[in-house]
Amino acid sequence: MTDHPWLTYQPKKSMLAAEWILEQIRSQVYPEGAKLPSERDIAQTLGMSRPPVREALSALQIARIVEIRAGDGTYVKSAAPANEMVSDTMSVLEESESPFEVMQARRLLEEGIIRIATTQATGEDVVRLEQALARMGDAVEHSDPSRYFQSNREFHLAVAAATHNSVLHKLLESLLLSEEKELWQESIQRYLSDPEHIKRYTARHERILQAIKKKDVDKAAQEMTEHFSGTVEEVREYL
Repeated sequence: MTDHPWLTYQPKKSMLAAEWILEQIRSQVYPEGAKLPSERDIAQTLGMSRPPVREALSALQIARIVEIRAGDGTYVKSAAPANEMVSDTMSVLEESESPFEVMQARRLLEEGIIRIATTQATGEDVVRLEQALARMGDAVEHSDPSRYFQSNREFHLAVAAATHNSVLHKLLESLLLSEEKELWQESIQRYLSDPEHIKRYTARHERILQAIKKKDVDKAAQEMTEHFSGTVEEVREYL
């Protein structure tokens, strides 16, 4: 049987980055307590972009091998990580989709969803959107990022439901499930939980809702496009 190169398993770049960092730690190039090179420097050394490096570091932090200190850098927490800790790191990376890729996919999908939803939304759909937005506002008022992300998810699913197309709703739901995984929460939600980010996002969702109410397809599409343009670029910059 002829081997087909496109069927050969290719490890994720984030896994390759994690393996390289682990080797540096094991070989005591960076002993316990030492500061690792910056994400940019690691990416340049490995000949890859920053997102997989950021994902690798986030997974290593989840496994308690490194500690990421905001505004300072990443430090080695365990110079001799146990096999279980290494296995945990690789499992997180293997089972999780790239947060940046998820946001790109959502952008493509939801820019189409909003156009259909704006023309098809019923009064009941609008009520569900208003309720989700109200929960977002309440979460902002009480500085509760966890509730905010949950109500934000409900808002976007309510927009998808307003298309009255079950396939589109299921597609979005599957993408949103990725955001419940540890890697997403560690590498992205911690950054996007900043109160100023949340306030801006909530205001954007309010404008999306108003456009849906007015059946203004172009305005709704514009707001959704700008929403994801800003979010995707912020995720890219952070990663």
